[in-house]
Amino acid sequence: MATILRGRLNKLYRDTSGTPASPTWVEVKKIGDLVLALEKEEADASNRDSNGVEEVVGVFTKYPLSFEIFWKPDTEAHCLAFWNAFHNDTDVHLKITDGNPAGERGVRFVSTVLKAEMQGPLKGIQKLAVSVKPTPSDLAPSVVG
Repeated sequence: MATILRGRLNKLYRDTSGTPASPTWVEVKKIGDLVLALEKEEADASNRDSNGVEEVVGVFTKYPLSFEIFWKPDTEAHCLAFWNAFHNDTDVHLKITDGNPAGERGVRFVSTVLKAEMQGPLKGIQKLAVSVKPTPSDLAPSVVG
């Protein structure tokens, strides 16, 4: 029988070493939904031999990541790290995995924080909605597992 992985198993790790070449991964646990929307840009590869059907090839892969972290800047170092990265234009090295006990799969990349949206619903808890994307660094984005 195939293993069905539950979404709650997905893991987000932040490198706390400041050295992407030799990371110290610490799991970011105080998050809600975690969305890694892998997609590729396409380039037209249509030709006269394609019988009038548009053909494409994938060129650039995109790794947009978004999540909500509980707003606890006084006690949650990860929350403050994402907040500060947004305001100070500093990078955050991340690893996102599926949490599969049989062998995790995912991606890792050095990112820039593009959104840090503070949310304070009347009937709810405060959260910071974060969006990140890869940014140029000495460490190219890579697949894990």
